[in-house]
Amino acid sequence: MIAAQKNSRPAATSFIGVLRRAAFVAPNSFYQVLYVQVLEAPFAKKQAEITVVGRFGQLKVGQAYRFIGYWQTRARFGNQFRAVDYQEVREDLHGQE
Repeated sequence: MIAAQKNSRPAATSFIGVLRRAAFVAPNSFYQVLYVQVLEAPFAKKQAEITVVGRFGQLKVGQAYRFIGYWQTRARFGNQFRAVDYQEVREDLHGQE
């Protein structure tokens, strides 16, 4: 019998959102905590703001991005979307911003 892995990641999902602000930027790494307004997502209402964590390059406030990752829950910080990848969205989002 094979035991289930305790730390296996949940299935990946993605959403499009607008970066509102960076709440934390690690000075010696690319780790950031972001507040992102949802534009398109299978799991949240439009206009909801969620916390996204991960390693990012230089992001622009007000720019839309597609974040790919999974949900995690931390005792101290609650539910967060852990991004494992992201890309700038350049297409017209029909004035959803």
